[in-house]
Amino acid sequence: ASAGTISRPVVPVPGKQSAGLYVFETPYGHTVVGPTNISQTSKTDRLVSTASQETLLAHLYSLYPSIKTARPVGLFAGLRPATQHQDYCISIDTDRGWVTVGGIRSTGLTCSLALSQYIANALVPNYTPSNLPIMPHPKVEGHMLKIGSKLYRPTHPLSRLGLLGADLPQQFVKLAEM
Repeated sequence: ASAGTISRPVVPVPGKQSAGLYVFETPYGHTVVGPTNISQTSKTDRLVSTASQETLLAHLYSLYPSIKTARPVGLFAGLRPATQHQDYCISIDTDRGWVTVGGIRSTGLTCSLALSQYIANALVPNYTPSNLPIMPHPKVEGHMLKIGSKLYRPTHPLSRLGLLGADLPQQFVKLAEM
């Protein structure tokens, strides 16, 4: 889809099985639809199935029929760490100096600061959070991102595609030629 097609994010009403399919435009003008929530047993299979592709595109086209002629420039999948429990699994063993935080799904980024404060509070007597330092403005240097004095290589497909204009993995190029 061309930049400006999606005027605002479309946020679904979450259900018991899934948070639903979001539709939004990246700062770089790419339309994103997803994620799916498909359980699997493989810990290495990161392919996007044809059924998932069809579901995602059908959802997108139902909301924005004018972009049916657009072709995907990228598909990606990630494996989420999960447990059989719906809640987070947090275990703190101070005798062994061991903290385990697992089963964090979609809400992990949103609650990461609260989780860290919860754990710090359990480990540090009279813990009080301090103010975070202001992050230096990031600068693009080749295919790297410089933040302060450190260089980082973005690996998330949306970051690579938009921020750095980096070469896409071969599966992305084949899809774009469809």
